[in-house]
Amino acid sequence: STLHYRVVESEERHKVKHAKGLDDGFARAIASWTRGASLATALDVADAEVGTMAPGDFVRHAKQVADLCEQILRLGVGSDIAAVAEEAKAGILRSVVAGSMGIPHLPGSTL
Repeated sequence: STLHYRVVESEERHKVKHAKGLDDGFARAIASWTRGASLATALDVADAEVGTMAPGDFVRHAKQVADLCEQILRLGVGSDIAAVAEEAKAGILRSVVAGSMGIPHLPGSTL
């Protein structure tokens, strides 16, 4: 993908060890979760995209994406990007993902 090539070029320019190839297979599952889908629905989406995923693996990956959103926010990027990162982080940090981080479960949120 174009994004992959841009990352590789940036790594080379900054003499950073190459990361493994980008895998966007989890994108639809985390997008589903971020938009309010239940854990069961997000796991169904993940199953279709990347194969069977245990709930604990989903939570671990979701926490990594939330951490990435936080890192983007700390970069001081433009307001449009920051708004998207903040919205994504807020959508991820709910239900079982929030609970795994010691964040209280909000009434009415789905598992």
